[in-house]
Amino acid sequence: MRLLHVITALHTGGAERMLAQLSHHWANGPELHVAYLKPIHTLAAAFHPSAQLHPLGLGIGTAGALRRLVSRLQPTVVHTHLPHADFLGLGVTQGMPLRRFITLHNARFRTGRADVAFQFAYRQLLSRWAPDVQAIAISEAVAQHARTAWAMEPSHVHTVLNPLSVPAPRLPKAEARQRLGLAPDADMLLALGRLEPQKGLTYLLQALAVLAGQGLRPRLFLVGEGTLRAALEAEAQVLGLQGQVTFTGLTSEPGLYLSAADALVLPSLFEGLGNVMAEAFAFGLPVLASDLEGPAEIVEPGRTGYLFPAADAAAWADGIALFLRQADRAALGLHAQARAAAWPSPAQYAQQLLELYQSKQALPK
Repeated sequence: MRLLHVITALHTGGAERMLAQLSHHWANGPELHVAYLKPIHTLAAAFHPSAQLHPLGLGIGTAGALRRLVSRLQPTVVHTHLPHADFLGLGVTQGMPLRRFITLHNARFRTGRADVAFQFAYRQLLSRWAPDVQAIAISEAVAQHARTAWAMEPSHVHTVLNPLSVPAPRLPKAEARQRLGLAPDADMLLALGRLEPQKGLTYLLQALAVLAGQGLRPRLFLVGEGTLRAALEAEAQVLGLQGQVTFTGLTSEPGLYLSAADALVLPSLFEGLGNVMAEAFAFGLPVLASDLEGPAEIVEPGRTGYLFPAADAAAWADGIALFLRQADRAALGLHAQARAAAWPSPAQYAQQLLELYQSKQALPK
């Protein structure tokens, strides 16, 4: 079986890391090709050498380049990820006798102008232009959205949780804090991911400023890169958070920060699920997240973390204060670890996908 996955870029987001993990589990199985559109190669080295990577470039000639690649490879399956790749990949392969899949990593449940346009475009794509496509939804909320708002055939939508791969290194908390120059008794919050508008980090900084006025000054480590880094750094300065907020950039050791932290924070404006929440659970970290469809499926308030209204700095400040003043944080961590233990492994996820690829349902119509 020859597989062609099409993705927007090889950045460090959850979709990209999941695909890199799959390449290792399919090293001796199906022939894997990965085409990516934007010239972002950050994660290229994380793929198994057997995976063949095809940078296409995003521009006027991208559709033609992808069409030629599909014609040359003659894949059994074309599987797309993220909006640019979804529309381009499914458009180029329209009418071709192959099995087509799409992973729905987000649903943008909001109702702003851009979101309405997004919803309309995906409804047209999935219910009219590509009604044969099989969808992998990363949460039940995303699956339900695909069936209702996007009018997909219910039997074509499959809920498959992204796999949990525990990041390295895993260290004793005291050792991790020593490496970061952090005091043993300091409160540490961790945001791990892309510094992009979706992640709502400006509201987190505003919440920290509110807390500082109350005498609470937890350390915040922002681990990742993105288009908003300069703006967020400037905002932290304006809010008087210098020395309290650390921007680390990209890291090859996410486990170092997970080992040192007291909680993961995920103040997203929309989120299909958030792989990083499962990773935090595996390290015994409670998760403080926006009360959105995806996170609400796995965060049990008062048991594995807390949920706060999205885009509401005052509510986030109140919620973080509640967590910081909680006497028994260890109990939250134990429940979080128990939740992670039930999460599917990369090997299980890889096998689930292969079974879906080979199912009668996926046969080209």
